[in-house]
Amino acid sequence: MTLVLHDACVYTIATPERLLEAAQDEMPLHESKRWVTANAMLQEATDGGRKLPIVFADSRHCTALIAWSVLRSISVTSSGTDYTLDAPLWRVPRSRPQDLQILTSGVNIAEGHIRPYVLCRTPSFLYKQASKPLPWLPSSAVKRDTREGERRVVAHMRQERNRKIVITLKKEYMQRHNGRLPCKICTFDFIEAYGSIGAGFAEAHHITSLSEAPKAGRTVSIRDFALVCSNCHSMLHRGPDFPSIEALQKRVRHATR
Repeated sequence: MTLVLHDACVYTIATPERLLEAAQDEMPLHESKRWVTANAMLQEATDGGRKLPIVFADSRHCTALIAWSVLRSISVTSSGTDYTLDAPLWRVPRSRPQDLQILTSGVNIAEGHIRPYVLCRTPSFLYKQASKPLPWLPSSAVKRDTREGERRVVAHMRQERNRKIVITLKKEYMQRHNGRLPCKICTFDFIEAYGSIGAGFAEAHHITSLSEAPKAGRTVSIRDFALVCSNCHSMLHRGPDFPSIEALQKRVRHATR
């Protein structure tokens, strides 16, 4: 088998678990980004008898490419994009997102880039693998148990968050909602569910990701945050989707009808 690849590819991010689940169950994947240009490229590739590659980085840290495949379908809607794979997931040789060149500019993906969906030039290592791709994470390699609890000293970068602005936001929000902090997305209220232990509890979500701030930080106001429950906050940061507040509100309303 030799795959004839398009000279452009899709780069995006996902957790290995999500990729494995989608591959095993042959389920479509979803992103909140609208892949309009990629959809046109897929049609172009299909008409020319070629395959449109897709390359995945691990969304937990976005420092390594973990798998690649080719796209079967792309469905673009007002809520984002659903896409399916036309082949198994294959192993990527030791590479980083920064090894990929952005299609429109020709420059490499920048260090620290964590956003999903970028159209890139198909890298040379995919052309080399096209004749004999190697399988990614065969089921026998998936661990069913592991060891936890080992204590380690770990050094890492931390982006500082100013708690004072969050306290101010909560005070103003409570004044408008009779002392409560209902989730902006699903209206869940911790004090209503858990009693006094839930009083004053909600999570502050940065409407614009803090990861996009310059190294010196940025100026923020209470308008840059939304108070949400823990579940909605997790969904806002799940995998490559990163749906907006409004998009997740629509999903929740549709699911509860």
